[in-house]
Amino acid sequence: MDTAKGFSVSAWVRPTSLDKDGVVVCQDGTGEQGFTLGYDAVTQNWSFALPANDVESLGEWKAAVTTTTTCKDSTTKPVCPNEWVHLAGTYAAATRKLQLYVNGELRKTTVRQSTWSAHDGLQIGRAVTKPGYS
Repeated sequence: MDTAKGFSVSAWVRPTSLDKDGVVVCQDGTGEQGFTLGYDAVTQNWSFALPANDVESLGEWKAAVTTTTTCKDSTTKPVCPNEWVHLAGTYAAATRKLQLYVNGELRKTTVRQSTWSAHDGLQIGRAVTKPGYS
């Protein structure tokens, strides 16, 4: 898919561990992922990341969920372990809007421009790093 144009990506996810980052879906680029949908352990939230461009700028914007959910065990957390959740990320190139949905609810919107297209393979459950896939 051409990540410089508009696209949507979604997946059902059931995180069993929240102690490390978890990539649900991403698309390989040359030096950076074209997008990443997954879990960010630092913020302890879901995220949808879209880099500004490939190798020239390794910065990225993460649409992290900032609201909480009541888990099955009655606790309130941003992400509930061992519970299914539907994640969806959309990027509209015409309006430059990057949006993150959790269980059909819009959780974050921002304006972001992607200036490149990651044309390498779509990855499910892994992302490439310098040492290889993880």
